Amino acid sequence: MRNSFAAILLLPLLYAGGSSARNICKIASDSLPPVLLNEVVITSSRQPTQQAEKPLSTMDEYLQQMPSVHMIRRGAYAWLPYLDGLPDDRAVITIDGMRIYGACTDKMDPVTSYVEIMNLQKADIHNGQSRYGPVSSGSLNMVLSNPDFGEPQFKGSVFSGYETNNHHRMIGMGATWIDPRSYLNIDMTYRHAGDYHAGGGEIISPSQFTKYNVSASGGYQIDAQRQVRFNWIYDRATDLGYPALPMDVSLARAQIFSVNYRQQHPWPGIYLWTTRIYFNEVKHVMDNAHRSGISMYMDMPGWTQTAGWISGIEKTVAHHHWLLQLNGHWNRSVAEMTMYPANNPQRTMFMLTWPGVHIEEIDGYIQDSLTGHAGWQYVYSAGLTLHNNEVYDQRGISELKMFYPNESLNKLRWLKRSHFGIFRRGNTWTASLQVGYGERPPTVSEAYGLYLYNSMDNYDYIGNPNLKNEQSVNLQVQLHYYREKISVAWQTGVFYMLNYIIGLVDSTLKPMTMGAAGVRVYQQLPEAIEWNSTATLQVQVAEAWLWNAQLGMSVGSGKNLGYLPFQRPLSFSTGISWSQRGYQVHAGLEGANHSWFYNADYGEKPVSGYAIVNISAGKTFQLGKKPLTLKIGMENILDKNYTTYADWNRVPRMGRNAFVNIVYGW
Repeated sequence: MRNSFAAILLLPLLYAGGSSARNICKIASDSLPPVLLNEVVITSSRQPTQQAEKPLSTMDEYLQQMPSVHMIRRGAYAWLPYLDGLPDDRAVITIDGMRIYGACTDKMDPVTSYVEIMNLQKADIHNGQSRYGPVSSGSLNMVLSNPDFGEPQFKGSVFSGYETNNHHRMIGMGATWIDPRSYLNIDMTYRHAGDYHAGGGEIISPSQFTKYNVSASGGYQIDAQRQVRFNWIYDRATDLGYPALPMDVSLARAQIFSVNYRQQHPWPGIYLWTTRIYFNEVKHVMDNAHRSGISMYMDMPGWTQTAGWISGIEKTVAHHHWLLQLNGHWNRSVAEMTMYPANNPQRTMFMLTWPGVHIEEIDGYIQDSLTGHAGWQYVYSAGLTLHNNEVYDQRGISELKMFYPNESLNKLRWLKRSHFGIFRRGNTWTASLQVGYGERPPTVSEAYGLYLYNSMDNYDYIGNPNLKNEQSVNLQVQLHYYREKISVAWQTGVFYMLNYIIGLVDSTLKPMTMGAAGVRVYQQLPEAIEWNSTATLQVQVAEAWLWNAQLGMSVGSGKNLGYLPFQRPLSFSTGISWSQRGYQVHAGLEGANHSWFYNADYGEKPVSGYAIVNISAGKTFQLGKKPLTLKIGMENILDKNYTTYADWNRVPRMGRNAFVNIVYGW
């Protein structure tokens, strides 16, 4: 599972605001290294895609196109990705394979929030085990866009957009210089939005945000076999409102830097060697200073720093394609909480909510892809990770010792994973069967978090350093039938998990948060199971007309627990697209059935079914020899007031929203 699988058709996907009718990829030649079916979202080639209904969408809006990705919303900014119905804790989310740790104890800064579509070439999503590290569910790797070396040229784009509902304004540019030996690229994006309105005009406050993103990349070709590249991203968001949470964010900032060396045929029998070193740091500051009626103010900053390396070689022998990868990283995570009464700000209480945790991890991974006869392909992979946690801050050690006085807080773990897949390709169909086993360690919050308040179930959470490795066995089945004018795909997966980590009520402890119902300590269920399934259809009904449809759902439960939180009810989307002579028009319908799979003990409430209508239109003009793309559209045309299973505390989603996007390439 080493790259996007170019040898199959991309699954037709529908964007929630009226998904684009994605182009169908053709079957590649048998000379490609054999890999299994894998989901891919193509986002840009250094320019916002002209085929998307909303080219200047946020990264969150692009990712939610994927059948296996569910985005949990706490507001209009930084949605939290779930893979196959399971939380991001159980997945590895990376940028070019680089590990990045969010700095918020409330998960208000997922890794996906620190990139823009201009930064990205594509997003690879793997169900089950992969080369990116130990997981229970899967992995999401956001691949940064890098120009190719070529004939001297200077090119770029400028873009701007506006949305009426929350006055979301966006503006940006990208510029690239290329020659046969080097290139340099710079991108900039700015976004600013106010509070949004739900259907019927209800103001959802606070839900504003402001975001700046600047990125640069460069490369130098030493000779025909060797090249060096670098990537740098600076992302800064301020004044972030979260209507579903009791806290807002005054600053979310990340800096990400990497240098990559690539050499073809470095040694006899090895056709590719790549090595990357990287460093990133994240700062996140949340508080409730701007909330009304607050009797206790809280300031909760967090910081993470991560440094790492990735090195891999690839080799082809007969029908085998081998990949061997080694990687390692070091991380430091710290979070604080300062509380002070509104009527006496000098009387403060301080504690560490992440008590100076250091993570050291070294991972080895090997994969063999075998091309068989008559369209058969086989993939086997295995990985072994050495994972070490240590608590260095003496204050944090003292706090944890109140709960675990006789326990060692430092933990050394071995994490194993393996995967076997069979892939079969016919003239008009593809099929795959994949089986995997994986283990993951507890997260920093699960092992060492102290009084982390969850506003959905109204409990404080405390970590447990004695947690065992969570284990997962997964089965994935994918079928795809395609002809010249039709494409039908179906995928289903089951995850059976042992030692499932979740917070359970401890009645012997008292909460710290005023008004909280109690305390939950992270414990482990003997077993849990998660099932998900998605079907997609794409039909070329006429030369200029394309119809898309998609159905999907997921359901999971834990022993003696009931349903796992955030299970997707039967959801659907369908749309018709017309494209001719540079014009594009799309009309779509999306919705979901009533939600039956909810867990009231964890703050979930039933959700009624809904359906909303979206429409968009666009035209690409030629100004001289330069393209100018204009897109207009309207989401939730009927201004329906609705909420979904993925909305934290059931905060309503955006009502009627008209938008305009302009992209000029030069």
